[in-house]
Amino acid sequence: WEMVVNKDHHADLGINELECMINLLDEGNATTEVNTIACSAVWTVAVSQVPRRELAKSGCMEALMIMLQRTLKAKISAPEAPPDKEAKPDKDKPPKPPAPTDKAEKGVMTSEEREDMQFRCLGALGISVIERICRKHLIEEQPTLNL
Repeated sequence: WEMVVNKDHHADLGINELECMINLLDEGNATTEVNTIACSAVWTVAVSQVPRRELAKSGCMEALMIMLQRTLKAKISAPEAPPDKEAKPDKDKPPKPPAPTDKAEKGVMTSEEREDMQFRCLGALGISVIERICRKHLIEEQPTLNL
């Protein structure tokens, strides 16, 4: 993430780094939080022409479409109960660790996670379609897509 936020570093990104980002888009490899960061990284890199073309050649458009479709099919988990405002912290007990952000069951996310992931997927796809090779890969993945 730190390399991609500075456009001057985009030229330093090789195919291995780009493929690593694409692999993190895969649900089986990472938590929803990591998927979201990877999607953001792809979106950020896609503003530069050379990495955008390399991403397309490496299957990124297909991975983004799969992730977008996965968010549309995801089960929405019940919202967590808000913390009890009346409860006072016990100074003698250590604070509870934060609950893990990813769900144990695959394909389950909160509505906020789903919206965030869709926003980032569409952002990455939106900036990518300015490139002919990216459009070609999207149309091959989704033949009914009208670009």
